Amino acid sequence: MIPPRPCFPKLVVLAVSLIIAGLSDTSHGQQLELSDDGRVETRADDRVEGVLEIERIDDSMGSGDKQQDDDLTSGGWDLGLAVSVAYDDNIFLSATNPESDLVIRITPRIAYVLGNVEADEGAYIRFDYRPTGVLYAENGDENRIDQDVTLLAGVGSGKTSVAFNGNYRQLGDAIADTGTQTDRQEYAAEIRAAYSVSEKVALEVAAGIYGTEYDAAGLSGTRDSFAEVAVRYAYSPKTQVTLGYRVGRAEVDGTGDQTFHRTTARLAWQPRQKISVDLEAGFEHRTFDNGSDNYPVAELRVGWEAREGTEFYVSGYRREEVSAFFTGQNYSLTGFTAGVSQRFSDAWVGRLEGGYEKASYYRVSGSGPAGRRDEIYFIRPTLVYEVNDRFSAGVYYQYSKNESNQGAFGYDNHQVGVSAEYDF
Repeated sequence: MIPPRPCFPKLVVLAVSLIIAGLSDTSHGQQLELSDDGRVETRADDRVEGVLEIERIDDSMGSGDKQQDDDLTSGGWDLGLAVSVAYDDNIFLSATNPESDLVIRITPRIAYVLGNVEADEGAYIRFDYRPTGVLYAENGDENRIDQDVTLLAGVGSGKTSVAFNGNYRQLGDAIADTGTQTDRQEYAAEIRAAYSVSEKVALEVAAGIYGTEYDAAGLSGTRDSFAEVAVRYAYSPKTQVTLGYRVGRAEVDGTGDQTFHRTTARLAWQPRQKISVDLEAGFEHRTFDNGSDNYPVAELRVGWEAREGTEFYVSGYRREEVSAFFTGQNYSLTGFTAGVSQRFSDAWVGRLEGGYEKASYYRVSGSGPAGRRDEIYFIRPTLVYEVNDRFSAGVYYQYSKNESNQGAFGYDNHQVGVSAEYDF
């Protein structure tokens, strides 16, 4: 079941957004990522809040998964602007010839909400557009405009609800799988329906597509389609269990299709008001040109508000991905992130986060050597000054390293930057 981007209880969303999102937006390919799609992130100055992967839209059982930020609860316009300036000593993630540059990112946010996204009944729609102008002081030919468009819509009535979630992104940042800056388009769309059989039991069905297309010749794009069924049981107001089954097909450029069957169990548990645990784990059976195999899959989020102003989070994941760079190869991803956020005063907030990820490549189509292994680490301290409810500014440093057994893909990367964000 594990959807590409699961949604978690409100405390976890709050902890992750406070600790990780910082003032700069980033997203990345195969590397340590701190965004909600469960990847450890190495490039802090690239993060895009509207991550491609699909969020789960829960029904009227009130599990907490639909709880979003305050902007989603009322209609109208939501406008903002984020600007960051960062020195990056390895903008291409090069192993042998790192090149430094001053990188400026300008991201306006334009969103419109009609209806109440959190309401159990009635219709709602949210449109969110975030273009990012990326400017290089020395490498002007690398200047680009990234795009991020998200559409969320749904309707609920009594025991039933139907929701659609779609996203499109056009990106050009460097990713670890290819080892260089990579122009690509990422998309995802899901429709999900839920029916509450009783106060404690709900049934869900869903179908969707997601994929990545690359502009450069020789890179393998992937297009996935899936169908899913799930049964959700509310054991208590603080404990919910879900059993799910997903079947899907991945169309991969240059190789045969891959099919997968995924069975998982999910536990959403809030033992105390300030502690929240969301764990989904199971197995996936994947069939490809060279045979088939079984793989464990898992997603974990734990959030803890230790005391007022102090928050911790831990997240982890295990899943399979298709390599864009090595045609006919997949890789297994295992990783975790952890962070702490400390408020020192009404205006000052400090954050420290770090993470680890291991990617192990294996051949699924054709013949030839495989066995690339990447181990990626990062650490990032951040200090933020909140001028008021609308304006904040901060400074961060980030160090990341990829210890790859193939020298062409290993790298060291240092970044230091300042950023500011304003909500109109």
